[in-house]
Amino acid sequence: MPGGFFNLYNMKVFVLSMDNEIGEERRRRINYEYEWIKAVDLDEKYKERFVFRYNTLEKNKKGVYGCFAGHLHILKKIIDEKIDSVIICEDDAILVDIPDLKDVNEICLLSGRIHHPKNWCEDKDFQKNTADNIKFNKGMNVIDYDKYRWAGAGAIYYPTYEKALELYESIMNIKRWKHFDILLCNSKLINHLYYPSPFAICDFNKSQIVSPQGLVYNYRINKYKSLEEIFNNCICLKNSVVTIK
Repeated sequence: MPGGFFNLYNMKVFVLSMDNEIGEERRRRINYEYEWIKAVDLDEKYKERFVFRYNTLEKNKKGVYGCFAGHLHILKKIIDEKIDSVIICEDDAILVDIPDLKDVNEICLLSGRIHHPKNWCEDKDFQKNTADNIKFNKGMNVIDYDKYRWAGAGAIYYPTYEKALELYESIMNIKRWKHFDILLCNSKLINHLYYPSPFAICDFNKSQIVSPQGLVYNYRINKYKSLEEIFNNCICLKNSVVTIK
């Protein structure tokens, strides 16, 4: 399996996934070696921290709780077991390129989507007219929060358990919580991203939290309807050294 590359460099890949039919379907698509971490319930005492829109459905709140709890659970595992060089993936993350992470010493996004830096209401225009004009250098980039913000915690690299500890403590010190990725972005707790993104987020079926988006690759959305269509139309994936199971 191509993802065995990570083992050669003593990297650990944890995949957060629900123990249900949706999770099972998504895990069948994963094309790299990983350790499955089952989603866990959020401690009741932390639910009071969350801020939701007034019309947020209860099932969507549960999805947010589960995602947040899962990431905290894996971070705690990394810290307790002092594990370095870890990638935490969500179960819709597909490996499309082999990253060179040996010199990356900061927590770094390996996938995600860029958005308007200030106003969600202006994001549609941002995606249409601005997103494609934002350029990144090959390798690790500093996130420019003045030009864009990001969403999506589908794949994040943690170089050391000490960095994971810093992030964990920062999260626990924040009084009001939101979606895990939105909290990290709004608080600027992650300040680097890797380009080209080693992972694409292939969210074609039911989402645990929000409406399915399709393919998110290189921090933009690409409107393909199947994995086959991705490989038939996307040169960067057709030429990739990895394959889908």
